[in-house]
Amino acid sequence: MSDKINLCPNCFAEEGNNDICPDCGYDIKNRSDNGEYLPAGTILIGKYMIGKVLGHGGFGATYLGMDLTVSEKVAIKEYLPAGVAVREKDTDIVTSYIGKKGEIYKHGLRNFIEEAKVLSKFSAVPSIVSIFDVFTANGTAYIVMEYLEGESLSSYVKNNAPLSSDIVIEFALPLCDALKKVHNAGIIHRDISLENIYLMKDGKIKLLDFGAARLTLVDDSTSLSVILKPGYAPIEQYSRKGVQGPWTDIYALAATIYHMFTGYAPTFGLGQVLSPAAGALSFTGYAPTIVGAIAGGAPLTNTTNVTNI
Repeated sequence: MSDKINLCPNCFAEEGNNDICPDCGYDIKNRSDNGEYLPAGTILIGKYMIGKVLGHGGFGATYLGMDLTVSEKVAIKEYLPAGVAVREKDTDIVTSYIGKKGEIYKHGLRNFIEEAKVLSKFSAVPSIVSIFDVFTANGTAYIVMEYLEGESLSSYVKNNAPLSSDIVIEFALPLCDALKKVHNAGIIHRDISLENIYLMKDGKIKLLDFGAARLTLVDDSTSLSVILKPGYAPIEQYSRKGVQGPWTDIYALAATIYHMFTGYAPTFGLGQVLSPAAGALSFTGYAPTIVGAIAGGAPLTNTTNVTNI
């Protein structure tokens, strides 16, 4: 096991023998020392300390962390894809399965590292989460990125929908700028939704979870496993052989815009939502720019997809 420090996993203050952190009130008994995730207090490469689990999914976990060299909070994403690798009991080591699953793990690990390095070049783009470091340890890889304070756009829309056209445009434009830049670099996100967009306390928008979406270079997109969110996913994401590209993200962005100003996610393809034959919703009172963006980004057939931002 790696070195550990006994601090609060939420604020990193000395916890002593308390069950409740005296500094932030965090219930320290909730710390995730269950063997699946890295225990709070774990030190990685002598520089980053692991705190509480911020989120987890099929590709791994994201932890609150502390950069010990500058005493600043960061977010640390660990590559640990379900079904192809496990953490060894009572250790921090991640081991992949043998055979084809092992090859899938190695391929994904290479992509995880390479994509992080590419995305780190976009730290100057305000609407893309900044990446500070990427490294290998414990048989896997880690991405260190800025820690964001605010709420997911999903939470914001749930509490404030329907949003006005002005607010939707204010949120959508920086996302378009971000996608244009990463698409020009040959990267596609493939998992855009309200859950993967963060609204900062200062009102800025950040696009998250490129790593969780298992980014690949566009020319390798036909060999990927299926990743989709019903309602947000275009037809090409329903097939392993579907040709994915910038148009895949554009469709999902159109679905996201739709969700923002209607208050609920599409329950089926957006092309159907916008089809008169399917009983199209009324968009009266909304800016033509918004309606046009949805219609252009989510057409009835994938043969007429908008191919770039």
